[in-house]
Amino acid sequence: MDETRMFVRSVLHGEPLAVDGNDGMQAERIALAAKLSLHLGRPVKIAEALELAAAQPAGTF
Repeated sequence: MDETRMFVRSVLHGEPLAVDGNDGMQAERIALAAKLSLHLGRPVKIAEALELAAAQPAGTF
């Protein structure tokens, strides 16, 4: 709920947000690497996860 209020305040009053789209994208990249690590049974770096995901058809992961 606080996130919604902060977003509305940002839109109405031009206040900066605590997080931005880049933060969200990084969280998605981390989640992808974690999911692949679980699937492959080994550590997966974010760069490797992005390479593997780019080589797969959309929606595979």
